Amino acid sequence: MSKMTKKSLLGDCPVDEKGREILLSLKNVDITFGKGETAVRAVTDASFDIYRGETFSLVGESGSGKTTIGRAVIRVNSLAAGEIDYRGTKISGKISHALDREVIRNIKMVFQEPAAYLY
Repeated sequence: MSKMTKKSLLGDCPVDEKGREILLSLKNVDITFGKGETAVRAVTDASFDIYRGETFSLVGESGSGKTTIGRAVIRVNSLAAGEIDYRGTKISGKISHALDREVIRNIKMVFQEPAAYLY
């Protein structure tokens, strides 16, 4: 008896010029909260790639937008501009419910308590 497998809605990972597979790509991401004169630009023009097998750290001062970017990757915060791709598939903006579910199953945030690492 064979197991029934669900076909992934995600594509194969694109490969960069060095032959590395790009799992996650942020391109020119802006994240803004509010509108008009009260709008707060939390993130401006963030771009980076995360490669298969790579350990990636997003480091910055308190309030610099690290968590805001992470929340955009897991589709909690929307983008004012730019694009987020996972395994070569656009996951920012409007996507199908099925793709949204697959993204939620595949991408998780790991929060760290920095004080826990101070001795």
